Amino acid sequence: MKSIFLIVLSFVGFVAIAQDRVLMKSGEEIEVNILEVTSGEITYKKISMPDGPIYRVEKNEVFMVKYANGTKEVFGHNQTIEKAEATTLYKQNQSFKVDTTVGHFDDRVYPKVRGRIHGNNYYKIFNSSKITFYGYDFSYLKITNPKLVGYGQDIANQYFSVLNLRFNELLRASDMQRWMGLSNFNSNQMVFDNHKAMDYSKMVVDRGYNITDEDLSRIVKSYVLPENDGVGMVINLINFNKVNGYVIMYVTFFDIASREVLYSVETIGETSSIDGVNRYYPTAVNTGFRDVFLIIFKRKYASNGDIPNNLRLND
Repeated sequence: MKSIFLIVLSFVGFVAIAQDRVLMKSGEEIEVNILEVTSGEITYKKISMPDGPIYRVEKNEVFMVKYANGTKEVFGHNQTIEKAEATTLYKQNQSFKVDTTVGHFDDRVYPKVRGRIHGNNYYKIFNSSKITFYGYDFSYLKITNPKLVGYGQDIANQYFSVLNLRFNELLRASDMQRWMGLSNFNSNQMVFDNHKAMDYSKMVVDRGYNITDEDLSRIVKSYVLPENDGVGMVINLINFNKVNGYVIMYVTFFDIASREVLYSVETIGETSSIDGVNRYYPTAVNTGFRDVFLIIFKRKYASNGDIPNNLRLND
């Protein structure tokens, strides 16, 4: 069982430490690497001190252990263990459907900090009285990592919520509004749930991946949104490329009423050299937004020809 944990954790290059959790009856929750569970006690090391001392806690002080793969052990007062096997965390979303014809494998190796523009209605963004940011869309994400093909469900269960939280911490909606100089900017993080309609078995691949303008248009047309007018904004996560060390994403603006893509900036962000779920891919998303998209957006570049050569992503 532990070997499976370690394989999944190599998704972020952090294979040495499994993120188990011990929930104490006192209410305290500890992130640990469990070494052994015996009839009377649990032995572990703290995630924050991987080279530190070995800790032991009596089972009668523990309410539950959550293992890294989703398996739980609940400890009763009589020291009997009620085991709950890991189950599928996500159910099919009946409102949003994933288009299985979207996207294509792409063996090109992209420059790690580059961008290009799609769409030609840039001016409509600034003439809109209302822009709504719908968050990060994982629904068409492909993870390029030959070592983890077949582990898509485990990765989604373990990391998607954590990554989404980290992205929103690094790129807060209030900061986006200020950086982009927008007066009316609302935030509704609803597209994150769209990933629940994915086929996780096909999410991890052994090759590069990208989408076309037509693909992006079909993705946006499939969104189910509460608003009927104004401009929508979403960050479409397309490829987490472990092999080549970058993330491909699109910062997309669209007319909510017609679902027409007005303007989108495809960005490539370089991953962090420091492994760990809080740094590796979030660093690349942050770079793609702040170091690529913001330059293009704030300088009001309307076409790829406007982008300087050192920042332009060519076909």
